[in-house]
Parts: sequence; structure tokens; C-alpha cells
Amino acid sequence: MHTKNNKYRGFFQTFDNPVKKLGTTANLLPIASMEKTLCNIPVQITTLWDTGATLTFIKPKLRDQLKLRMFRTGMPVSIAGVGGLVKADFTFVSILLASVCL
Repeated sequence: MHTKNNKYRGFFQTFDNPVKKLGTTANLLPIASMEKTLCNIPVQITTLWDTGATLTFIKPKLRDQLKLRMFRTGMPVSIAGVGGLVKADFTFVSILLASVCL
């Protein structure tokens, strides 16, 4: 249901030629960092977008670099992908897209 209070956000990226991968730069905000000096400080990352995905994934190297706190629930979190079903821990981050005025 659309109301005046809904906010829609998006981004656009132009390419000169057809591409096989949709990638952009974005800022990742590590809101669950165990290191206070890293918490809520945006980090520029290179992204690969999966337009059909319902979850966002980051590489373990980035998770370790940002010292992200992993959350465990009483029930395992299962993720279904091309390679099958995987169980994983999760954390919280915010992905910030650049605002562009047209």
C-alpha cells in the first residue's frame, strides 16, 4: 500500500557495453562491530548485485576486518542457493547507496 510516508531508494549505473555482472561501489556501515572505533564508520566496498536475492552476503575477510559480531539464534538460519542448502550465522550492516539528483 502506497502512502506519502513511504520512502523508496534505489540506484542506477550506466555501462558503455553489455555486462555479465552488475557491480557498483557502495558504503557499508558496520553497525554490529565489536570494535568501537569501527562501529558506525562507513567503509567503501565494491558490490556485486544479485537482483533476485532476498538476503545480502559479505565475504568472511570483510566480516573479520570489520570485527562484526555474529548472532546465533536458537534455530539454525538456512540459506538456499545454487549450490544447495547452507547453514550460517548472521550479522547486521547497512548498505548506503549514493544519492543522485536528476
